[in-house]
Amino acid sequence: MQYQFSVQLSVCSLRMIDNLFDADVPSERQELLNKLMHRRVTKLIKYIAGEGEPETTVKRLGLTNQDAFALVDGSLYIEFDSEIAVYVGTDDSLNSVCIGLEFENQIKREESLCDDPEFISVSANNQNYANPFFKEYVGKELLGYEIFKQVPPSVRHQNLPNEVALVLKFNGYPDIVLSHGLYHNKSIDFAVLQWEQVDKDVYQTLYKGCEFRKPFKTSLK
Repeated sequence: MQYQFSVQLSVCSLRMIDNLFDADVPSERQELLNKLMHRRVTKLIKYIAGEGEPETTVKRLGLTNQDAFALVDGSLYIEFDSEIAVYVGTDDSLNSVCIGLEFENQIKREESLCDDPEFISVSANNQNYANPFFKEYVGKELLGYEIFKQVPPSVRHQNLPNEVALVLKFNGYPDIVLSHGLYHNKSIDFAVLQWEQVDKDVYQTLYKGCEFRKPFKTSLK
């Protein structure tokens, strides 16, 4: 009887992990987000749709090459302690940022970003396509997150989650704002921003949905 229970528990755990593989708005993935707290970032990679170098897309958007990591549409891959990774993007039908589990304890999502040949990977350490600002976060400990919602910008948005920003907080470093439609260039949906890059008019429509911060001081240095 005890053996049967342990098998059922294992299957249940796998089903729970499998559900987290599906991207959803941050408020529906707080269990996943809480798993990331007080872990160190080991990889920070933007996966951009296309082939070859992202220069064509950068030029079309009127950006510099070093803006590719932050501003060219795609999905952001964040790995923590080499043990768990998430992917972040946006869903226009929800007017929201979305996050899902990429892998945990060697269990990997079926449609992994790392295995998709249609995406170009741009690491935060890439000197050509990433602002040097972002590589500073590799090795840093995630201390908290905040979810920002937007006052519905139109009638069609009234029943949507409108979770337009997932803000990652690091000790002694500026916030990273994973955003949907917050950059002043409205042709850019998903952007990895600093607060000063958020469109000033849009900023006035934001309010905090929820946040998570540990009440104790971390022992990591």
